[in-house]
Amino acid sequence: MSLIPILEQPIIDEFLPKEFPHLYASSASSKPSPTGPTLGACNRKEWFRLNNIPPSDKGTLRRNIIFSCGNSIEDEVIAQFKRQQSAFIADHIKMFDYKSKWSCEIDLLALDSNSIPSIVEIKSFAGYYNKKTLTGKDGSPKEANIMQIALYLYLKDIAEILPRKTEPQYSITSVKEVLRTQVNHGYLIYINREAPEELIEFKVTLSKGRISYKNMEGRSFSFGDIGDILSRGEGLLKFYSEKIPPPRDFFGQYSKEDLSTRYDNDKMNKAEKAIYENKGWVSSGDWQCRYHKNRETGAHEYLYCPYGNLCESVDNETFILEDNVLPFIPKLNEGKDNIIEIENE
Repeated sequence: MSLIPILEQPIIDEFLPKEFPHLYASSASSKPSPTGPTLGACNRKEWFRLNNIPPSDKGTLRRNIIFSCGNSIEDEVIAQFKRQQSAFIADHIKMFDYKSKWSCEIDLLALDSNSIPSIVEIKSFAGYYNKKTLTGKDGSPKEANIMQIALYLYLKDIAEILPRKTEPQYSITSVKEVLRTQVNHGYLIYINREAPEELIEFKVTLSKGRISYKNMEGRSFSFGDIGDILSRGEGLLKFYSEKIPPPRDFFGQYSKEDLSTRYDNDKMNKAEKAIYENKGWVSSGDWQCRYHKNRETGAHEYLYCPYGNLCESVDNETFILEDNVLPFIPKLNEGKDNIIEIENE
């Protein structure tokens, strides 16, 4: 007898279709070069979501625990700012731009050590590789997180500030005034889930469309242009309106050509290099599309992407949009104020 098999059972999450297509700042992406890599989220994954298509791949207890840990850390950080009442302004601020369809929820609006109002986005991490990437002389935040907070800085001047569903409410007028007249930067705060005393921050700015950030060592880096992110969003909405799936952004297994390029550009780790030099091929792909092969069925069980198998059906030209869309059915007790659904970032 054992409880482990119960804990290992896949989880089927409830999927709630939305009435209107929204682009989520937390799922932003850019592709500065047509032939270069995609930075940030996968547009095909977002296309499935925009079309109200339920995930084809089931969740896991591991994924839910990691997600819950992140939410708990965010709650504790916000509570700490609320204890320092002179620093706290507002939290969970919802914004939506009706024209571009971008929506977001700012974790926190607070005064920094210089008493300057700042947007704050709270993230957690674990593992040696993430710590190594975030810290040190060349420490840098995750690309998707940079784009997320850059969009906040862009949207704050054009988007509507919406009320949130839970109390206490913030003052929409006061928050809008602070965002539009006093905020000129944001902070990415990273907290180590394995050692919460380890706090890492990056200051992100958006000036004349250019995104830059400063790390803990005081070094400044240029990231890119907000226009690249906005054009990716526009392109995604075009794919949505034309009912055509976007091309793949990531691959579970690199092609021989891609493996050769990665080897030549020193993008493989030591173990991958050794296998590639010996066999001319190595099992390697983007983490977003990483999967295990079910020994009994042979099916691919994706670790991170909820649409992995649907994505395969698009590649195999067996995907039919109409067979997968879940229709939106409005709730009878919902009023007009609840039409716009903002993702909890």
